[in-house]
Amino acid sequence: MTRFFVILLLALTVTAPGLSQHVPSIMNLSAHPDDEDGSTLAYYRYKYGVKTYSICFTRGEGGQNEIGPELYENLGVLRTAETEKAARIIGSELYFLNFVDFGFSKTAKETFDIWGRENAVARLVYMIRKLKPDVLFTNHDTTTGHGNHQAVAIAALQAFWLAADTSYHPEQLREPGIALHQPKKMFMRIFPQRDSLMKPDVVNPVSSDTLALGKTAARLAMEALAQHRTQGMDKSLASGRFGRFLDSTRYVLVRSSGKYMNVRNDFLGGLHTADEIRLPLIPTQSPLRISSSDSIVVPNQKVTLEVVPLESLSNLNISFDLPSGWTSRKMDDPGKERYEVVVGGHPHYTYPRVRHLYETMRTIPLITVDAAFDRGEKHAHDKVPVFLDVAPLQAISLPSQVFRITDEPLKIPFAVQNYFPKKAAGRVKATVPNGWDVVNSEFVIAKEDSVYNDTVTIMPPRSLPEGTYPISICIDADTAQVTLKKFGGAVATGLNIGIVQSYDDVFSDVLHGLKVEHRLLTEKELSSGDLQSYSAIVIDIRAYLVRQDLVRNNSRILDYVKNGGTLIVMYQREQEWKPEFAPYPFSLSRNRITYETAPVQVLKPEHALFNIPNKIDATAWDDWVQERAVYMPANVPVQYERLLSSADPDEPPLDTGLLFARYGKGQYLYSSYVWYRELKEVNKGAFRMFANMISLASGR
Repeated sequence: MTRFFVILLLALTVTAPGLSQHVPSIMNLSAHPDDEDGSTLAYYRYKYGVKTYSICFTRGEGGQNEIGPELYENLGVLRTAETEKAARIIGSELYFLNFVDFGFSKTAKETFDIWGRENAVARLVYMIRKLKPDVLFTNHDTTTGHGNHQAVAIAALQAFWLAADTSYHPEQLREPGIALHQPKKMFMRIFPQRDSLMKPDVVNPVSSDTLALGKTAARLAMEALAQHRTQGMDKSLASGRFGRFLDSTRYVLVRSSGKYMNVRNDFLGGLHTADEIRLPLIPTQSPLRISSSDSIVVPNQKVTLEVVPLESLSNLNISFDLPSGWTSRKMDDPGKERYEVVVGGHPHYTYPRVRHLYETMRTIPLITVDAAFDRGEKHAHDKVPVFLDVAPLQAISLPSQVFRITDEPLKIPFAVQNYFPKKAAGRVKATVPNGWDVVNSEFVIAKEDSVYNDTVTIMPPRSLPEGTYPISICIDADTAQVTLKKFGGAVATGLNIGIVQSYDDVFSDVLHGLKVEHRLLTEKELSSGDLQSYSAIVIDIRAYLVRQDLVRNNSRILDYVKNGGTLIVMYQREQEWKPEFAPYPFSLSRNRITYETAPVQVLKPEHALFNIPNKIDATAWDDWVQERAVYMPANVPVQYERLLSSADPDEPPLDTGLLFARYGKGQYLYSSYVWYRELKEVNKGAFRMFANMISLASGR
């Protein structure tokens, strides 16, 4: 990146004497981004100067995205950045254990089946041995809520003792800085509305005391929580949904390595020692500003770093901690501390970030500036991190890693981004099986940070059997792996579909692939357009949250159905749904089917939805990702036909996930099944089912 950006960072070290003395520390354990107890972390950091750690087991990539189309690892990149912003606000040091977030889980067993119970405990033990906290605490318990939450609590109870066990993973102890450690206490949070009969051992008054920063810990926590925009936390806070939730945090003691005096408002009660020191209540700002001529560098690139004192310093001495193979030299620039750093010829790449998401437990600075200087009459030392990313000369990206093969040539869009500081040119080519034809592409990019967009055209043989075909799309510096799927499927002719879109282009892309005429409905069209001109209207997932024009004009949508239209509503969440949005009112629940392999029973096999134009058989439910259905309808009136039934293991079947009703002259279909995830993955059964859904309009 050619722009000259500035990094203003806090010092990593404190220059006060006695740094080797013990700083009390607490460690919060959470399953996902936004699960951390930010108010308690901020309270201990800025009220008492305690060292605070936040350990997140996953990066949240299995969740939903309320601000855009990114899912899975791409969503994990966003949520990592959000959590890092939140951690800076509440003053905690953040680490990720990098367990996969595979979506909602109802039980710890399901979570451990995927994570591995021993693996979960061992990674947490490693972090305890590395960071050596005095106290562990968590919002989670072992029996309620998300299965990932339960698993975190179960792992923590085991890790509390095992971190000090010489026989447990002794190989960890061979790593520098890793040593046996016994935490003193562990606390689990209790909530008044759920645990009213439990008496807390510690109550942290996070909303009553104004901290040295001029805000309460609860206020800081709310500001941190608002950073989690992909989860809609900024909207929830603005709506007042959390109410008095952050008035205080209440905890019970669940583990203790000894008999310590209990102090009602202090996790560390009975643990304080005469020689302990505390962190400054207002973090010490580094007296140095480090600026870099580039933020994303490539192999062998020269980058300029400038060290600018923010106050009067003397005898400034600068050195660098650089990755292996990198070099630095002081530039001949009188009156300035400017340095040329040369990137190694074979550096470890960190960018694009989605490809390197799980490689480290925290964001690590590539360069550390070691500075020694005199501040008045005192000699001081600072370590200031410089965060750069390392990328290939160019990187290729695709809008999807899965595409469907039809009878027409397949045009796969690509984008090549140039990170090289000068003009770049090259060839984009696809590596395909013998007998396939390809029209490759070339790119010319005039400058750094610019992007070239085009397509590669792939023409498989017409006689290609149904199946899955992996290919590669390459440039000299990078490669993208792609999966192509070939399967048949029919759709009614003459359709014209309207889409009330929310976050991404999934339904539009599918309709384009099916060669079905379609249009994204604007606010103007919803309020005054001729809706009856559409064969069917598809309401996207969570559209009642993000499309207030839909909420305002829902009566027109229902009139469209009454007058002969076909309406297909994809899943919504309970807090954004009103029963009157449906022609025959029903509510939504938090019930869901989390096992993507859960058996599905067709309750009305004669219904057109399962027969026209595609015959839906048992294979339609194969190869699903993440889950079956979410936010199942409740209090469903008799006017609706219940078309599918499914259940997680050891649970009763849920049969409200796909509802069909006739309303006036038209048809209304509501689905809690997560078609959009399956359509993104080009799932054969999902494509055929969606084709049948929109084809209902042809037989009304």
